[in-house]
Amino acid sequence: MFTVYQVPFESYFNERTQEFIGFCPRRELSINYDSPEDVKKIVENFKSFVPVANFEVDDLDAVFEASNSPCNRDYYESVTYRLEPMESVSCGNLIKDPSGDFYVVSSNGFCKIEELSQ
Repeated sequence: MFTVYQVPFESYFNERTQEFIGFCPRRELSINYDSPEDVKKIVENFKSFVPVANFEVDDLDAVFEASNSPCNRDYYESVTYRLEPMESVSCGNLIKDPSGDFYVVSSNGFCKIEELSQ
């Protein structure tokens, strides 16, 4: 089982004041999401991420596809177990694999985050 972690919208943006108030991966990380500086920021702000869904699939690519593919929606819904409200899996999200390793979704795939992995 793979678990997706995202930063909830309300923890980084105040709708009433229209201000950014916390860690927002899309604003604070580079375009690649996997540079050493990005990894450091992710580790420092790990507490901002919450588990939003479990996916009963075979690999990281299947997690991304299950969350983003409009094809085979019935199948993908059957392997997706939502824990919290979630957006589709995208850059800056974290995925924990069955062995306990964490990966950040980057613009060119997935980057293992050694500092968070078991």
